[in-house]
Amino acid sequence: MRNLNRFAKGSGCYPCKACGYRTRKTGDGANVGVCELCYEIGGCENTMADNNPESEEYKDAERDLITLNRKLAERNKK
Repeated sequence: MRNLNRFAKGSGCYPCKACGYRTRKTGDGANVGVCELCYEIGGCENTMADNNPESEEYKDAERDLITLNRKLAERNKK
């Protein structure tokens, strides 16, 4: 049986343009050269920029951004 948990043939590693983490083209963010975590952080920042600080969307994005930044800091410790 063929192992389906593989990277696409010829897809090499590249450093994330935002954090420098070595990643592969595996999902969101690959088209712009960032890792998936930095892509999500950028989405939260865009949501915050597009909404009023008193809005629920802004507050949700702010909470998500705090969580994602913690994950980024922990990942970069390794």
